Amino acid sequence: MTRRLLAVLVPLVLAMALAPGAALALDPEQTVAPGASWFSGDLLQQTGENCSTAILGEPYTEVMVSGIASYGGVAGVPQVGQRYYTSFLISIPGNPCGSGSSAVATDLVLPPHTEVDTSAPIRCFGQPRNSNTFLELTGGSWSAFGGSGPYCPTAASPSAFQSGALSFGFRPLASGQLFEIFVPVKSTAPLVGIGASPADGFRWLTNATGVYANPGLSTVWANVLPASGGSGTTPFVYFTRPAATPFWKSDAPAAPADSNRVELFANLYSAGKAGTLCYEVDRISDGSKRADCSISPFNGTVAATSDPAQMLLQVKPNAAAVTGPNGGYAPFWFDKPTDPSQPLTGEWDQDMRITWTFTYNDNGVKQATKSADFHTLAGPDSDGDGVADVNDACPSTKGTLPNGCLPGVQTDPDGDGIFGGADLCPATDGQGALNGCPGGVVPVAPPAGAGGATGQPPGVLPVAPLSGRTGLARNALLKRSGLGKGLAVKVSCSRDATASLSLAISAKLARKLKLKVPRRAASVPVASGRGACRATGGGTVRITLSASARKRLVRAKGRLPAVLKLTLSTPGVPAATTSLSVRLA
Repeated sequence: MTRRLLAVLVPLVLAMALAPGAALALDPEQTVAPGASWFSGDLLQQTGENCSTAILGEPYTEVMVSGIASYGGVAGVPQVGQRYYTSFLISIPGNPCGSGSSAVATDLVLPPHTEVDTSAPIRCFGQPRNSNTFLELTGGSWSAFGGSGPYCPTAASPSAFQSGALSFGFRPLASGQLFEIFVPVKSTAPLVGIGASPADGFRWLTNATGVYANPGLSTVWANVLPASGGSGTTPFVYFTRPAATPFWKSDAPAAPADSNRVELFANLYSAGKAGTLCYEVDRISDGSKRADCSISPFNGTVAATSDPAQMLLQVKPNAAAVTGPNGGYAPFWFDKPTDPSQPLTGEWDQDMRITWTFTYNDNGVKQATKSADFHTLAGPDSDGDGVADVNDACPSTKGTLPNGCLPGVQTDPDGDGIFGGADLCPATDGQGALNGCPGGVVPVAPPAGAGGATGQPPGVLPVAPLSGRTGLARNALLKRSGLGKGLAVKVSCSRDATASLSLAISAKLARKLKLKVPRRAASVPVASGRGACRATGGGTVRITLSASARKRLVRAKGRLPAVLKLTLSTPGVPAATTSLSVRLA
């Protein structure tokens, strides 16, 4: 069995946090949580048509929107009941059609037992084009597409795009810009990352203009320990992103013999115990060991500590180490088969398994392990997209598809950055609306017979139903004192609409409170409010008690049952209503 692949080129170190990026006047992560640890997930990439070439007559596809999810914000692994953060960094590397910006809506699917911590603010930061300086955008606003709005929402609202997701706003981002949002969260029970099915993690989604398809998705797997005094005394190894990513290092010292590599990512929670961390790579087909840390200058020694911040360790290369394209540790290479007819004479194009093991003493020798499978490249990868040239249908283009290509160029007749069937108004500039219609409103179809056999003229599509909801949970508690002054209620809608809220109590309860009850009425309205709702970003309606109900309700005792009714209306579309049981406290 060959051992040349086992040569580790540089020593590995264990570190408390990710290596810092380029020097910035303002570091968002350090601004939100100084000295904290952060963990990054996988990369989101959405493709679209390069607008400048479309105008010149030679269009091509490029990555238009990119993003990466993270979590952390504490010194160590988050614990149950502790505030921590999930963040989402977005960039616009392409040149979007339409306004020259991508209108990007950001949604989040939370892991189980986790909610937004409303006692801390949501914060946002941006980096302008041709700048290396981040600026805080919390409280700032944008103006584009004939409208304006906040860069950073003050609260989450139900998503209009993904069921079960929360919306965290909508904003235009120009080519070359960066935007990062930080959301404070708390978990009420432990999270175990990929130890759960489906894996526990934060799933950030983008719905954007200028891209061929929505949504984009970036996931970071999350671990949360039991609260202090719980079972957080047991060490464990964990991953927050794919643990092993194969790549081709064309500039390796002995290329191409030592070019076929893999970059590694791993984390350890030591629980304060002393021990040793080591890895082993095995070929799955025959179980043979292909690499381990025992024959390399690998510094996997972990010291005992009582400091929770020192119990969290991340595997990362030192400054002189060979790293992968994503900054991972890449200490060895895989040998090419010496006999092409006998694949097992080498390691190319084969299934492998890496296992990380932390060995420690706790009333006897114990081990914590974690494994992940990967497949080595079948040969050179000239464009660096993770697809070997021999399998790459576009070997000179860094693709995003499994075949190594970018999606084919799609047409956008009205130039608003909405493509194909997603554009419900293909002959009209949608001005930033994600359905391609100005204001998100789809034109009304004429009566049957007015426009031919189908009853509608060419280019006009049927109207989709109007729908929406409030940001409240069933049986939510509404403070009567707040209703007296005006209580803000978040709403979401499938298209731009007027949102009306009405709060009513039963006629029986109204009589008990000595309120006037109309004859034969089953309920009595006691509060109402009206406001605007946008398809992208939703809206806020302030609901206030009527003068006749204010005095009676504020002085009433106990929790009173009520029904909150939301009515959405927009011209040419049937109104939509939804009701929710609440309690007045």
